[in-house]
Amino acid sequence: MSKLVNWGHWLVAVVLGAKGFGALYEIVRDFPRAWRNPSVLTYPTDYLTVGLCVLYFACAWGVLNWRKWAHTSAIVLSLLELAVFGAMVAMDWSATLVTSIVLWSALNGAILAWLVLPPVRSTYRQRQRTA
Repeated sequence: MSKLVNWGHWLVAVVLGAKGFGALYEIVRDFPRAWRNPSVLTYPTDYLTVGLCVLYFACAWGVLNWRKWAHTSAIVLSLLELAVFGAMVAMDWSATLVTSIVLWSALNGAILAWLVLPPVRSTYRQRQRTA
């Protein structure tokens, strides 16, 4: 296994875990308002954020353990986030060019590029057969 494949799976897992913690932060940030108004946490976006948080943490764990489902899920998540960024650019170009959004999108692109590298795909297939 090459260093690119080995070190890359650690970096991808860290980034996915950081995204999971970011989603968890979005949930926890609303708790003080929820004590005053319990209906605050019943918005559909809160349930979506909980689902994304769980999915990011599961993907991070699966990438660390070389699970095939995590490889596929991480590809789908990265493609989805890049599609959302593309839709944002198509709707309003000037509002999308915030530095953090552009950097996160570039990071998603790098993760996607690593996930579809032939040595990475073959490592996931090889791990699947031996496990």
